[in-house]
Amino acid sequence: MKPEIKPAGNPFASRKSMNHINNRIFTLVVWCVGIVTVLFILGLLFLILQKGMPKLDWGFLVGLPSEIDEGGGIGPTLFNSFYVLIISLIISIPLGMAAGIYLSEFAPDNKFIAFVRICVEGLASVPSIIFGLFGIAVFVEAFQIGLTIIGGAVSLAFLNLPVLTRVTEEAIRAVPQEMKTASFALGG
Repeated sequence: MKPEIKPAGNPFASRKSMNHINNRIFTLVVWCVGIVTVLFILGLLFLILQKGMPKLDWGFLVGLPSEIDEGGGIGPTLFNSFYVLIISLIISIPLGMAAGIYLSEFAPDNKFIAFVRICVEGLASVPSIIFGLFGIAVFVEAFQIGLTIIGGAVSLAFLNLPVLTRVTEEAIRAVPQEMKTASFALGG
């Protein structure tokens, strides 16, 4: 007759319950930090709106800034911001979409195109301050055209271009081949 072998107890059983407890504690800490952060941001937003909304009127939004007295408006600054944005989008949308369409549909699958994709990805992750400094270095210092709206718009277009290229390329690659074939069959 064989002696009966009893299974030994799990040496990691106490460790498992300790890991479970640590997991619960860490989850609770993360939730608490997240809730405090959201409450802090909401408090700041409430404070800004509470103090700012009563002073916000059309005179402030469209008025001229006062050079002598405090206060004044932000009309010209607001107009120039939209002006620069529209010019930069006029420049970057056609170029970005064309580059994205080329990279997704027509570009050969070789090392050079892979390098171009890596460069576009790298440019998409560059902070905006770097593009601003690049614009100052090129348009103000190198070309001597000063702080102009077109220089700002082209710098902003450089900022938008890699993002638009990647978004367009990924959107076109996400379309199934059957749907592309069907749209070609319908004349699209």
